[in-house]
Amino acid sequence: MKKKVEFTDKGRHLLVVMIIVCIGLMLVTMTSPRIAEPVRTAAGIVVAPFQNGVNEIGKYVTKAFSGFRDVQKLSEENKALREEISELTQKNNELVQNQTELTRLQELYSIDKTYSSYNKVAAEVISKDPGNWYSTFVVNRGSNDGIKANMNVLGQGGLVGIVTEVGGSWAQIRAIIDDESNVSGMAANTSEPCVVSGNLLMMDSGKIEFTGLRDSDNQVTEGTSIVTSNISDKFLPGLLIGYISEIALDSNNLTKSGTIIPAADFRNLREVLIITDLKETKGTIRRQIVIVFFLPLVTAVVHMLVAYPVIRKLLKLLMMPNDTLFVICTGLTIVAFALIYMVIYRMTARTYYRIVR
Repeated sequence: MKKKVEFTDKGRHLLVVMIIVCIGLMLVTMTSPRIAEPVRTAAGIVVAPFQNGVNEIGKYVTKAFSGFRDVQKLSEENKALREEISELTQKNNELVQNQTELTRLQELYSIDKTYSSYNKVAAEVISKDPGNWYSTFVVNRGSNDGIKANMNVLGQGGLVGIVTEVGGSWAQIRAIIDDESNVSGMAANTSEPCVVSGNLLMMDSGKIEFTGLRDSDNQVTEGTSIVTSNISDKFLPGLLIGYISEIALDSNNLTKSGTIIPAADFRNLREVLIITDLKETKGTIRRQIVIVFFLPLVTAVVHMLVAYPVIRKLLKLLMMPNDTLFVICTGLTIVAFALIYMVIYRMTARTYYRIVR
């Protein structure tokens, strides 16, 4: 503490001496200009270098502060530019998404116009099974919107699949590429039927398979359109399935099989159209089979009733006047034939449904 006080006292003494010298020089300058002139000259010689040094230091400090302000300004401008670039990037991404969505909706609109004769409901995909493909997925429409099982589903390009389960506000759809899917199709140019089967392993190369196509005239080639057949009991006729990519003659030399490139994009499904018109083929087939099987039996019964008076007279001539026994025997015969017809009808109907499914 003492050393610090001594240094402070010396500084004060030096300051007092400098003040006295300055005052003396001022008095000399004021009283005698001639005497002051050498003093000013000497002072100028001594002081000028210090002034130059101080000026250079001032310029350096000024430049340093100016550079610091420029750097700070550039940093602020850079930050503003980064924020602007981020905002523009976000807007660009939104525009790309909007453009992609617009393209999808335009394709759906085109599909809607292509199949304008059918009533349809638009739906969004809300979930799907694990995997790369939309083989089975769920949409946000259900029984509250009039959706029912077995309704056909369209997507961008063509047929997507069929409704398998329905809830109040959701519906599950099995795509035509699923391993459990079998669609009755036909060649668009010849109407020859075939069976289109889903195959997820083949879909890794973007294809599914078809079998059982008859083409004796070799009119079906690569690029031929395959559409749903009119003999299917669930799929409406004429819905585009895809295009043949490979075709070859089977070992039986009667039918052909090959691969199809699906028309719909099963990797990027976002929206679909559900056709609310159900195909009533199964009911029609059932009525036709019933008519074919039971019309002969009904005709026989009617014929028996018309001929009953003549048969009764003949039985009396043959000494068999028991009408009750005749009616019982006739009734039992009709029931026996009806049971036999029923068994054959069920077996035939089950086989036919399996063929046209």
